[in-house]
Amino acid sequence: MIDKIVESYIGLGSNQGDSISIIDKAISDLFLIFGSNSIKSKLYISAPVQADGPNFINAVVKIFTQKTPLELLGILQDLEKKYGRKRIYKNSPRTLDLDILLYDHKVIYSKILTIPHPRMKDRAFVLKPITDIDSHIEIPYYGNAQELLNNIRDQYIKEIDE
Repeated sequence: MIDKIVESYIGLGSNQGDSISIIDKAISDLFLIFGSNSIKSKLYISAPVQADGPNFINAVVKIFTQKTPLELLGILQDLEKKYGRKRIYKNSPRTLDLDILLYDHKVIYSKILTIPHPRMKDRAFVLKPITDIDSHIEIPYYGNAQELLNNIRDQYIKEIDE
């Protein structure tokens, strides 16, 4: 636990099972855990990037927490297990994938956790939903999310009408 409340952005993805329902329920769980002042993006369908399986359903949630990055990681991994996540091989299809994208504008490099998420700058399925929440967000070391998104327009991503 840290002594102040910080903002963190969590990426959500699913391409196994009823992915829309799984993402909706996982977002509800995040709101229950971190409070109703959390903010969610729209839902998107996207093609896998350096991964196997069918298209993904993706979203991003901005949360406010006093948890340390490692405590937050533990909570997210527990949620993944709750929804049946199995790590069969790297980037295998998954019922739920939760990633810490940003944490209080900090840069963290460790064997367990890297923040900002090292591949977020190259993935429309992260950048588009994060700009739903904050269209001017800056990603440490990488720059403005909207500008980064403009550089990868060739990736398939489509908003889901709910």
